Amino acid sequence: MVRAAGPAREIPLSTGKSHIAIAPNDADFTNAAIWKITLPAKLDLKTNPLLRIRYVGDVARLTLNGKLIADNFYAGREFDLGLKRYAPEIFSGDLRLEILPLRKDAPIFIEPKDRPNFGTNETLVKLQSAEIVNQVEREK
Repeated sequence: MVRAAGPAREIPLSTGKSHIAIAPNDADFTNAAIWKITLPAKLDLKTNPLLRIRYVGDVARLTLNGKLIADNFYAGREFDLGLKRYAPEIFSGDLRLEILPLRKDAPIFIEPKDRPNFGTNETLVKLQSAEIVNQVEREK
C-alpha cells in the first residue's frame, strides 16, 4: 500500500429521468487508496496472463506510468486486466491500483449477494487479492 483512502466522494446523480450515479472524475481520485503492483519479470506471455483483482470500493482503476489503462465500477466481481497488450512496459513500469471508498449509502445498485458487510463503518475500501491467472488456450 502506498496511501490509505481519504474521505469517500459525494456521488452526484444525473438530472435525467433515471437519476443515475455520475462516474468519478480525476479529482475524485485524490482520496483513493493506492497500491503499487509489481509483476513477475519472467511471466510467460504465451499463457495470455490476466491480472485478477478482487476488491471492495466505489471504483477501481489501474494506471501505468501515470496513464489510465483500465477502470472498474464495483459490482462484487473480479477486475481483470489482460497483461499481454501492455508488455513489455507493464513489467518494468509503475503499475498502480487506485480504489475509491464505497459509501454505505451510495446511490448505486449492488446485487444483495455482492453487497459488502460494512459493519459499523460508513465507508469501505479493501484490496482483497491480486493474482496472476493464466489463460492457456486449448488446441482446436
